[in-house]
Amino acid sequence: MRVLIIDDNRTITNWLQPVLLRKGISTVVRKCGRGVSADLIGIDAILLELELPDTDGISLCRLIRESFTVPIIATSKSRKISERVLALNAGADDYLSKPYFTEELVARLEALHRRYRVTTEASPPMLTSVAGVSLDLTRRTLGSGADEIQLTPKECDILKLLLSARGSICERTRILARVWGRNWPAGDRTLDVHMATLRAKLPPNTIHTIKGVGYHIGSKDAGIGSENSRVAQ
Repeated sequence: MRVLIIDDNRTITNWLQPVLLRKGISTVVRKCGRGVSADLIGIDAILLELELPDTDGISLCRLIRESFTVPIIATSKSRKISERVLALNAGADDYLSKPYFTEELVARLEALHRRYRVTTEASPPMLTSVAGVSLDLTRRTLGSGADEIQLTPKECDILKLLLSARGSICERTRILARVWGRNWPAGDRTLDVHMATLRAKLPPNTIHTIKGVGYHIGSKDAGIGSENSRVAQ
């Protein structure tokens, strides 16, 4: 695994690099957020300090998430719930308050890496269709030409997960775990907002809600009592 550490605290980065290397995790360190996109190729996860000298970490997290699906763990000395919520809503997959234990950091990095790999491996073809509309998962677009609609990274991740279920029901908890890497108190509201924006971009009745359980793509009544009513695991 290769991790990008964005943190201007040299004491922390000098301590982290050899510790992570002993766990088989190589690192790239940046002290600021400006121009960070050039370092994201080949990166498996990002450890992002929210208090940076040149930019707001929340804004940087949002900027990265607009173009990249790489897992992000936000870090900060703050223990305010409001900051955690801001980071998660900006696209972070997890949050750690400083100081943290190395063992916990490694465990969270490995868990996010596993989930990301499973989601990627289970993805449908990059060029496919949904409800008769062409879908380019590489470019994250629906339709073509003048009718082309851009999907956000999270919308695209949700849609890939629903398509990979092949008509089975995707539980809400599973979507949160696979797309955001965790379940948290504000997660349900975050998922509701993303589902609403995704539905608005798709033809009507493409995504169906199974109340109290999750969502699926297919016939509205698909299989109550049939094979398609199963929950995707």
